[in-house]
Amino acid sequence: MKSKSNDDRHHLLINGDELIELKRHASDIPESKGLGRRIENYKGIRPLTLEHWELGSLVDLLDDALIDPDEYPDQTASAYLVLKKLRDRMHQEYIVNSAVDESTNVSPQPPIKGKSRKKAAGNEPPKPVIVGYQFKITLRHSQPPIWRRILLADCNLYVLHEHIQSAMGWQSEHLHCFRINKKLYTDIEFTPESFDDSGYNDSLPVKLSDFLPGGRKTFKFEYEYDFGDSWEHDILFEKRVEVESPDELVVCLEGERACPPEDVGGIWGYYDFLEAIQDKNHERHEDFLEWIEDSFDPEAFDAESATLEMRDGWEMME
Repeated sequence: MKSKSNDDRHHLLINGDELIELKRHASDIPESKGLGRRIENYKGIRPLTLEHWELGSLVDLLDDALIDPDEYPDQTASAYLVLKKLRDRMHQEYIVNSAVDESTNVSPQPPIKGKSRKKAAGNEPPKPVIVGYQFKITLRHSQPPIWRRILLADCNLYVLHEHIQSAMGWQSEHLHCFRINKKLYTDIEFTPESFDDSGYNDSLPVKLSDFLPGGRKTFKFEYEYDFGDSWEHDILFEKRVEVESPDELVVCLEGERACPPEDVGGIWGYYDFLEAIQDKNHERHEDFLEWIEDSFDPEAFDAESATLEMRDGWEMME
């Protein structure tokens, strides 16, 4: 894995089963780097600070461990899944802070927010391309539409789920799934045992780049949150966008209208709720106002606040 030229650092909190599995492999790190001893002494209480090259070394180490049948003969075992989840988290942290060159199958787009791209001066080599994936998320059956437009780095479906939650305004209190090319994906670690034979696939190994088309092609798929209220979302992949800095990724570009409250009874229950809180004579007016603590504006939405929620949520995942 290539190192970055600058000295960026990463701060990862690793504890519980992830730390146990990581320490199993710390002795495989070359002693000259000193990283193995740091991991062996790490308590998992505060974030572990890693140089960019150290993080890349750990990703390579975990890749080797995961394909070693002597280490993990059963790829459905909890130890394997724990280490794989840690590896995916580390890899995502690595690529978000790297200059990822995806010039193949990328449609050149102007930088977002009106920022101009500077031309390389003299013999200075051109900057590598950093690519974001732009999506429009629309809550199905909402009228007028409740929607968000977000820009992300390449990530797996579990991370996409968390970003959708933050951008829309959900609280991630219920189960979810994606429907992509007639297949269902979810975080199988948290699904009930009754779901074992329901045809769900693990969302962790599946990245955006694994199924999104190249060139200028768009792509539609579905996301459902809370199988009781059944909040269905249409996800439209709009395009790849070149940006100048990783700081321009994980962002809510725009959107409209507030997210419905959790557990309000689905989209139709939501409209019954709006009717009740807007009509002082409605029999459930006072009950609903008390439930939402006297305030709810269905038109309220702020893209900058949604961006902060997305980035705060990403930091918690780390």
